[in-house]
Amino acid sequence: MSPAQLSSVTPSEVRHRTMVASDPRPALDRPDYHPMRNVNARLLIINDNGDLRRTVTNYLENQHMHVCSLKEQTAVFPRLEELSPDLVLLYHGALRDDGLNLLREIRVRSDVPVIMVSKNNSDEVDRVIGLELGADDYLTVPFGLRELYARVRAILRRNLRRDDLKSIIYTFAGWQLRPRTRKLLNPQGVELPLTKLEYALLTAFVAAPGRVLNREHLISATLE
Repeated sequence: MSPAQLSSVTPSEVRHRTMVASDPRPALDRPDYHPMRNVNARLLIINDNGDLRRTVTNYLENQHMHVCSLKEQTAVFPRLEELSPDLVLLYHGALRDDGLNLLREIRVRSDVPVIMVSKNNSDEVDRVIGLELGADDYLTVPFGLRELYARVRAILRRNLRRDDLKSIIYTFAGWQLRPRTRKLLNPQGVELPLTKLEYALLTAFVAAPGRVLNREHLISATLE
């Protein structure tokens, strides 16, 4: 979308609607909400350690989670698009740089929560880099399966409200912005690519129709 097209949209044209028409309240506020229901979450495990991958997959499936496990990093993004997982468990083992680069690329394309899992000799610098690149949590091997499950559940609970807000679709002058998939569609339904900065700025504007946004607000929006 060009600056001229954006400038022609009046505040009254900007509106949003939720995908859950039956009850627009966030999940945590609904009377039918129960915290145990997120055990049906979809998880994507990326791990080149076969034994650990199978152990974790079997345990989480026994907790009634839907798990897809991958050995090769090259298959990550097709599966990420296909599955739309609720959480990614990313193990980078000895391939530290590859794992961190993959995390960086996941974060550019998606807001899906990521738990990084590292070999047991990783140091504080590794953990700090992973967290600063966008990981939501960090574990080192060995770890307890019950602890892993508790961390997964904690992240899923924190993301319930955020995911509910992402079910909103913003529409303006025939255009659609879909936060969950970070897609911008023109009035003909054709997707237009957005950089991370463009997406952040556009989201800030459509989420605040009729408001004047100062410089500090916009800078903050691009840093989230």
